[in-house]
Amino acid sequence: MSNSNKRKPWNGKSAGDSAMRRRRSLRPKAGAGSAKVRAGDSQRATSSDAETAAEVPGISGTEQNDAVDIANTTELPAMVSDEDVNEEAVTARLQDAAAQPADADGNSAAAESTDASEESGTAEESGTAKKSGTVGASTRKKKTAPSPDAPGAVRQRTAGAAYAQTSRRHKALRLIALCAVVVVVAVAIAAVRITHLAPADYLDEAKSLAAVQTDITAVANSYGQINEQLVSDVSSVTDDTLGDLRSAVDTLKNDTSRHADDKVFKHDADAADSYAKFSSAVDDYAAQVLSFADAAPKLAAAVTACSGSTTSLSNDDTDKFMDDYSAYLSACETAVDDLDASTDSEDITSWIESVDKYLDTQKTTVSAIQGLGNTDSMSSATFSQYLTKLSDLAGQLTPSAGDVVTSVSSSLDSADPSTALHDVENYLYGKSAQ
Repeated sequence: MSNSNKRKPWNGKSAGDSAMRRRRSLRPKAGAGSAKVRAGDSQRATSSDAETAAEVPGISGTEQNDAVDIANTTELPAMVSDEDVNEEAVTARLQDAAAQPADADGNSAAAESTDASEESGTAEESGTAKKSGTVGASTRKKKTAPSPDAPGAVRQRTAGAAYAQTSRRHKALRLIALCAVVVVVAVAIAAVRITHLAPADYLDEAKSLAAVQTDITAVANSYGQINEQLVSDVSSVTDDTLGDLRSAVDTLKNDTSRHADDKVFKHDADAADSYAKFSSAVDDYAAQVLSFADAAPKLAAAVTACSGSTTSLSNDDTDKFMDDYSAYLSACETAVDDLDASTDSEDITSWIESVDKYLDTQKTTVSAIQGLGNTDSMSSATFSQYLTKLSDLAGQLTPSAGDVVTSVSSSLDSADPSTALHDVENYLYGKSAQ
């Protein structure tokens, strides 16, 4: 007998056991696919495995033939088939579990029922596997997630959405509260900065009022120039030449009003009271200057009309002289009446009254002279009276334009608000040094 046919010592394991082990190693893993192996397929796989085992090197031909015979005659348990799984029962249990309420953790009964079913199925498969040595792929079920339409799942989603919405609302309220606090603090800081006055604030304000003093000086210079023209060149005083005076007054009023809103005067009551007095003085001053500007052209006309007669006394034509002089008095009276109707200035009114008195005196003298008759027929005594009246007529002087100018200038100088402005400046400089 050759070495290939010599039997080896028996190790207690049969060829059937070897074939079974190889068949198990070639069997598909659980869950590897969805195909189900039926009983007939299992038997064919066993035969194939036996043939495969017979071809294993190291085993004699007789041993391999014995293993094939044992494998073919051995009856193996059938694999678990589709019919062994009661799908209707599983489905009914899942539906009953879905109808049950979720527990405190939000897990539905359907999930628990499914898990229970799977555990039961797994146990059955495990028992079957122990008997048959394999597990059918179709008996393994993946863990079923809770149905999204289950009442427990719906309540869970609703509760989660409500919690998220409440959380967002709380965050928004906290953010709004924080913003409100920031705004209040910022407003408080700004209020403190605005209301607090430092010495530098008083100093800056005092220096800024120097421009207002310049405005006052400009007004005084402008009306002083008009007064000079009334005395020396009365014909040059017109509405056009008074434009500079009115412009200077407007500038003074605007600057005074603008400084009234300055920080110092808004937050220092004493400073505000002092500046209010100055502002009132400016208003009074401006009113008097503008009144003078309105009356100046007509004052110039009255001064021109009443400055004196250009007629000369002539012994040859006494009647003509009287007529010319009477015309002069009438023109002066008309100009003065026009001036009187256009002004409320006490200084100008006082000058008008003096002119009226002059006119009355001159008119009386003229009438007396005219009553003496013609010089050609006069007696020596009457002619002597005539000469006396002429002397009285010539002796009366017309009220001077200088008189009214002096009076107006004196009043405007008294109304000058520079003194009130200096009071404000002294207070501000005093506070800046503290």
